[in-house]
Parts: sequence; C-alpha cells; structure tokens
Amino acid sequence: MALLWQCERMGETLTCQGSWVRPSHRWGEFLSVCRNSEFPPGMDFPGIAWASKLPLWIPDVLTDSRFTRTPTAARLGMHGACIVPIRTGHVIHGVFELYSGTVQPADSHLIHILTDTGMKIGQFIDRTRAGEALRATHTMTQSLLASLPGAIFLCGRRLHVQYANTLAHQYFAPPGESLIGRPLSECLSLSESTLQHLVMEWTAHTADPPHRLSERECEVAARLYRYRFFPVTTPNSPQYQVGIVLWDITDDKRLQDELIQAEKLSSLGTMVSGMAHEINNPAQAILSMAELIQDENDPDTVKQFAADIVGYARHVSTVVRDFAGYARAAGRDGETEIDVAERLLEAVKMVRRGPHFGQVEIATQFDSPVFLRARKGEIDQVFVNLISNATQAMEGSGCLTLGTSQDGRWIQVTIADTGPGIPASIRPRIFDPFFTTKTAGKGTGLGLSIVHKIVTKYAGTITVDNTEGGGTTFRLRFPALTQP
Repeated sequence: MALLWQCERMGETLTCQGSWVRPSHRWGEFLSVCRNSEFPPGMDFPGIAWASKLPLWIPDVLTDSRFTRTPTAARLGMHGACIVPIRTGHVIHGVFELYSGTVQPADSHLIHILTDTGMKIGQFIDRTRAGEALRATHTMTQSLLASLPGAIFLCGRRLHVQYANTLAHQYFAPPGESLIGRPLSECLSLSESTLQHLVMEWTAHTADPPHRLSERECEVAARLYRYRFFPVTTPNSPQYQVGIVLWDITDDKRLQDELIQAEKLSSLGTMVSGMAHEINNPAQAILSMAELIQDENDPDTVKQFAADIVGYARHVSTVVRDFAGYARAAGRDGETEIDVAERLLEAVKMVRRGPHFGQVEIATQFDSPVFLRARKGEIDQVFVNLISNATQAMEGSGCLTLGTSQDGRWIQVTIADTGPGIPASIRPRIFDPFFTTKTAGKGTGLGLSIVHKIVTKYAGTITVDNTEGGGTTFRLRFPALTQP
C-alpha cells in the first residue's frame, strides 16, 4: 500500500490525499482509517517524518509504540513500513507512506532511492505550483488589462502592434479579426497628418526615458479619443518602449458641450427661474395637503392626502430631471399610453392646492376617452402650466372649462377660462422665452415657452384666442393613438 499525506489547514495537520493498494491485498479498512485521520507534526509516522524532515524505516509497525493505527494494521496483517518526506530544500510538501505485509529489515539503498524520489516529487510540486501561479498571474493580468476602461496598444519601434487588449479589439478590430502584427496606423484608420503627429510624439518618447507624459485628443472613425503614451520596460528589452492608451470620450465630450450650454443658460437665470416656476405649484400643493393632514383624523383621508403628496413630490423630481429638455432636444424614453382627460383632472388637483385657485369652478366637456402616447411628466407640465395661468388670470373667481375630443387622427384639448383675455397686440409673443406681462418677481416668461416646446415635440400644435364675453381659450392638437 502507498499513501500520500499533504498539509492542510494552513499547514497545521497532515491529511490523506491519495492512495494505492495492490489488488491482492484487501486493506480497505486501513485506508478508511487513514482517510479519517489527521496528524499534527510529531504524531504517528507521517507527523514524525514531517517534523524531522527525515525518512523512517519501520521493520514491523506492530512493535512500534509510536504507531496509532496498530489495531487495524494487526487485523489486516500489516508489518513493514517506510515513510519518506516530500520536500524541496527545507520545505515539506507532504509525506509518502509505504506498507508491506511482511516484516522488512532496513535497506539503506532503498531508503536512498525513496528519499531521492521524495525530493523529485517535491521539485515536481514546486514546478507545478509555479506554473499554476504563473498562469494565474497571466490570467489576472489579462483580466485587468481587459477590464481597464481604455484601449491599450503595445508596439515595436516600427509601430506594429505587439499587444492589444480586449477593448482595443472591440473599438478598432473587425469582428473575428486580430490587431496583432498590424501597423498602428491601419488599426486606428489614422489620417496622414494625425499619423505623422503620433510618430513624432512616439519618437520623442522612445529616444530617452520619458518625462511626464501629457494627454491629447484625436479623432478616429468619427469618434473622439483622448490618448496618452506610457513607457514599458521588459526583461528582454531593457530600453524604453512606449505604449498608447486611448479612451473613447465622444459621449463625454457631447455631455460636456451640453453642460456648457446649460451653464450659459444658467448665467441668464434660465435654470433657476424656470425650476422655480415649474415646482412652485406642486410645492404649494404639498404644503397645503401637509397642513390638512395635521388636522385630519380620518385614516382613509390621511392616506389619500399622503398618496397625493408622494405623487406631487415625484412630479417635482421629474420636473427637475427633465428641465434640461428646454435647452436640448429631449428623448422619447419613458413614453406610455396616456388618458388625456385623466391627466387634465390630475393637473386640476395639483393646481387646486395652490394659492391662486380660490373659488374657481370646473366644467368638463369630455367626449369618449382619448389617448396619446407621451411622457406623462411632460404632459402634466403642459396642463399644469395652462391651468395655473388660467386660474391666476381669473384671480380666484370664474369658471375653468376643460374639454377633450377626437376628430379622425387628431385629439383636441381645450382649456378655457373666463378671465380678462389676452390683448391681440401681445398674443403672437406669448410663447417666446422670457416674455411676460406679470410684474417683476411674479413671472419668468418661461411657462408658455415650455408648453409650446413640449407640444411641438409630440407633433402637436397649440393656438390661443379670446372667447366671446371675455376669457381665453387654448386649443391643443395631438396625433391620436387610436382611431375613434
């Protein structure tokens, strides 16, 4: 029988990790005992060989008091044993244990052969572990290079690619092709002027050990990249070599341009005044409903008020998030099927909690349900703006009429008030940004401009005219979602 014992648990004990038994010997019971045993240094033959780092030859294990497995060995007729440490220098990797069914006098020649074998096994283990460590390091290095947020190239002095990471292949290689061995100019599809500039930089950095390297930008295939050279030294090439790393900054650059534009608008007071205008109504509604909750004892009513507050707070968040749409073309993300009449009533609910609603009466002229596809937050902005303007114009007393209808492929929405109306001289300008007839501090001139922008975004139109007997009517038309 042959048994292999190896260190486990941070090198505290030896456990049986492998075995071989001659088919004619039925020593399975002893093998089971060994597999369920652990030996610290100095215990039993494996522990003694581990601690001393020397081989043991036991002519008859049944007469050795250090042997802890005597009962099982005696039943099976086991006698001779040889225990050989598996070592490399002073490092013990494990113990090799051999058993015989007969008493075996010491054999110095065999001990020498087995000791040499244990050392060769130790060397093999060292080489195996070194290979595993090397492969693990290589895998980790490849993973790190692949996960870096930049395309990395390493090239020879003739600018042929010797290495390109995963992102470099993703950016610049046709599907299924490799960049290795190809000229850098071909990989990056560089123009002649850009290539000459890169070669000059490359030459400057490879001539001497590089100083602090700077970052520059270049355009490749309609994408903008920031790039930087970096030095590379290897044992086989002690001279400095230079790599290049590129980051795709196209989207970042676009965002930067948008932020610059937003900053310009902010310097004009657009962002601050616009947000104040847009969140004033829901903020007033939140405040009013919170005051009502303080004096309300009906749990159902309190729950309804709380739900409304949550809705208004979410609307404020949406307004803040979407207000940048005034300065740029907003996307169509988040569009859903909207019941127009429902959004009108929700807008009334929001404006009703504000300070200007007063005793305004609400009349509705809703035809069969009409639907359009849009972002709910934007349609809410339109209706809240128009209804809020109408109630302010009526100064808390009058009638607000809301209507919806569908004529073929078009939806029509009307919002009419009984206020003083809009003078014909200023009517063409009411949708211009910053135009307002209100006194300073009471209007920004952005409300109707935002309304016009959102309506136009959804291929709609908005018109305004005075009604007979006084008042103003806004008419909005949108493409219908379905046929009547």
